[in-house]
Amino acid sequence: MSAKFDAEASIRRELWQGSIPVVFSLIPTENTTLNELEPYFLLVPRQSYFPLVTSPVRKYFSAHSPAIQDEMWLEYNGRPLKWHHPIGVLYDSLSSGEKPWPLVVHFQGFPVDQILRCPNEETVKAHFMNTLKEANFIKHGDVAMVNNLSVSDSNDLFGGVQSHDFGRFWAINDKLIPPSSELRHVPVRIVRRDQPGFVQLEPIAPLSPDQQERTLGDALADCFGALAPLKRFTIEGVSPSVDTPLAWLG
Repeated sequence: MSAKFDAEASIRRELWQGSIPVVFSLIPTENTTLNELEPYFLLVPRQSYFPLVTSPVRKYFSAHSPAIQDEMWLEYNGRPLKWHHPIGVLYDSLSSGEKPWPLVVHFQGFPVDQILRCPNEETVKAHFMNTLKEANFIKHGDVAMVNNLSVSDSNDLFGGVQSHDFGRFWAINDKLIPPSSELRHVPVRIVRRDQPGFVQLEPIAPLSPDQQERTLGDALADCFGALAPLKRFTIEGVSPSVDTPLAWLG
C-alpha cells in the first residue's frame, strides 16, 4: 500500500469524523410548560443532514410543545435552515463560528415558502441519491455508475450516511470514483455567505486545453474572475491551498 494511498485514506477518515457541537432551544412561544426548558446539546457529523440526527431533539422538545404540531424545523438568527444541505455546509455558510452552534427548534408555522418539507428519512435518501446522480452526470456525462448500483449497494451508501458509518459508506462510494484520466469535469457547488440562498453548481474541467493539471485557484478564477483572490472559502471546514489539484479534491 503506497504512502499516497495511506495519506488519502487518512484524510478521508479525518474529514468523515468532523463534527459540530450544537445547542438546540425550543422557541419560547411554543413552550407549553410553566418553566424555561433546558436546551438540548448534541454533537452532529458535518457530512450528515439534520433530519437524520435530530430524532432525540424532536423527542425531547415535542412533549413540551403544543399538541397540534407541524413538521419540526430549525432556525438560526431568524433564518430557517435548509435541511437538504449537509450540516457542515450550513455551519460554514451561515454561522459566525459559534461553538456550540445555537439553533432554535420550531413545531409550528413551517415556512413552506423558504424551505422544503421533509416528512421522513426516505425524503432525505431521495434527495441524496438525486444529488449523487447530478454530480456523477457532471463527472462522466451520464449517471450509469449510480444507476448500476444494486439495491443493496444503494442502501449501504445512504445507510453509511444515515448511521455515520465510514466503512459502509466508502465501500460503495469508492465504486463511483473514476480514474483521474476518465474524469470529464469536477462538480463544484458554491454556497455563498454574502448571498443567502444562493447555490451555484459549476462543472470545472480538471485539465487545461494543453492537458496541464488545474488547481482550486483555477476553479475559483472560472467562477469569480478577478474577484477570486478576494474570496475566502472553505471545504469541509478547511481552507485548502489554492494550489491543490482540482481532480484530487473532486
